[in-house]
Amino acid sequence: MVMKMKKIMEYLQHYINQYPHRLALVFEDRYLTYGELSKEIHQASMRYNEVKLNEKVGLMDDHPVNNIINYFAVHQRGGIPCFFNHQWSNERIHQLVKSYDIQWLIKDNHLTSNHDNSIYSDEVIPRNVIHIGFTSGTTGLPKAFYRNEHSWIVSFKENEKLLQNCEETIVAPGPLSHSLSLYACIYALSTGKTFIGQKNFNPLSLMRLINQLNKSTAIFVVPTMVQQLISTQRHCSSIKSILSSGAKLTLQQFQQISTLYPQANLIEFFGTSEASFISYNFNQSCPAHSVGKLFPHVETQLLNQDDDAVGLLAVRSEMVFSGYVGQSNQEGAWIKTGDFAYIKNQHLFLVGRESDRIIVGGINVYPTAIESLIMDIEGIDEALVIGIPHAKFGEIAILLYSGKVQLNYRQIKSFLMKQLSRQEVPSKLKKIDHMIYTESGKIARKEMKNKFINGEL
Repeated sequence: MVMKMKKIMEYLQHYINQYPHRLALVFEDRYLTYGELSKEIHQASMRYNEVKLNEKVGLMDDHPVNNIINYFAVHQRGGIPCFFNHQWSNERIHQLVKSYDIQWLIKDNHLTSNHDNSIYSDEVIPRNVIHIGFTSGTTGLPKAFYRNEHSWIVSFKENEKLLQNCEETIVAPGPLSHSLSLYACIYALSTGKTFIGQKNFNPLSLMRLINQLNKSTAIFVVPTMVQQLISTQRHCSSIKSILSSGAKLTLQQFQQISTLYPQANLIEFFGTSEASFISYNFNQSCPAHSVGKLFPHVETQLLNQDDDAVGLLAVRSEMVFSGYVGQSNQEGAWIKTGDFAYIKNQHLFLVGRESDRIIVGGINVYPTAIESLIMDIEGIDEALVIGIPHAKFGEIAILLYSGKVQLNYRQIKSFLMKQLSRQEVPSKLKKIDHMIYTESGKIARKEMKNKFINGEL
C-alpha cells in the first residue's frame, strides 16, 4: 500500500500505540478511543481494497465519524479522499462527481464505482496530496482543490504556538466538509488530542459535553457561532482558547466573549481554504480594523495598487494548497485571495472582496471598511453593504443591518463622513430581522443583494 499521508499517519499511529484508551473522537452519540479508531480504520481499509493509487473517493456518509474513519482508510489504500457536505443535494453531488472525475463513492460503509469517464486521466497529481477539498461555492459549483500534507504539518506547528494552555481537547462544531473543521480534526488526531465535533451546531449541548469531559479545550468557530455562544450566556471554564475565522469580530463581541470566558485567549485569524493561515490577532492586540499580524514566513503581494496603496492580495507560504483540480498548478506559485487589502507594519487590513467592490461615480467603494465602522455602534449585531444599479452614479451603496437599535440616517451619515468619502457613505439604510448565511456560516452577500433588489427583504 502507498500512503500519501505518511507523516500524519505516523503521528496518529504513535498515539494509537502509546495511548490506546485515550478518547480520539466524540460526536454526540459516538465516542471512539485511539485504539478503537485504529481497529475501525483497519476494517474499513479491508472493505475498500478495490481503490487504486490516486483514485478519488467521495466521502458522503451521514455520520461524520464514519467519514473520518473512511478518510484514513482511503489513505491506506493510496486513494485521495474528497469530503462531501451531507447537506448537499443529490444534484450537486452528481455534478461534483462528474466535473472532477471522482471514481468512487462511500456511503453506509459501501463502496460504489463511478468509473464512467476519466476526464483527468492524464492529469499529474501533485506530490503528497492528502485530500481534495471544496471551496464554499457561493457563486456556483464549488471548486475542487488539492491539499498537501506538508502544508498542514507547517500549519499545525503555527497552531501549536498560539495555544498556550496545554489544551487536550480540540472542538470544531462545523461540518467536516469545511476546511476549518477538517483541519481542526486532523490537527487534533496528529497531536494526540481529543476531537469534539457536531453534525449540526448546537451550543447548549456542546457546552454540556465540554463540561462533562472537563479537559482544557480549544474551540474553532466562525463569528456567527461566537454570537450564539454569547447568546447562551453559559460559562465553560474548560475553554482556554477560542479561535475564530471567517470575519472580524466587533469590539462589542470581543468584550462580551471575554466577559463570558475571562480565562480564555481569543485568537482571530484570517485565511482561506486554499492558503491556510495568513494573519492572526491575539486578544485583539493588533490595530483596530486590521485582521492581524502576518504569520511568519507568509509572503505577500498587493497587485494593481491604487493611490491609497490598496491592492489585490496575493500570498505565498509553505502552508498553501497544491492548486485546483484539473488546472495546471505550479509549486511555489502566488495564491490570489480575491481580497482588496493594504499592509502597515506587518499588519493586514482588508477593505473588501474583489467581487463585492462597488463603484460609485467612478470611485472604488469597499464594503468591509464601511461595515467595520457600523459594527462598532452599540446595539448592531450585523451589517452588510451592497451595491445596486443607479442611473446617475452607476451604483450606490445600501446598508442592511440587524440589531436592537434603529439607526437614524442623518446621524449615520454625519458619523461616517468623519472617516469616509461621500461616495462611501450608503445612500439608504434598511433594518432587517436577520441575515442569510452560506454553508460555512458567512453572510450570503449575493443572495442578500438579490433579495433586496427583488423587494423580498
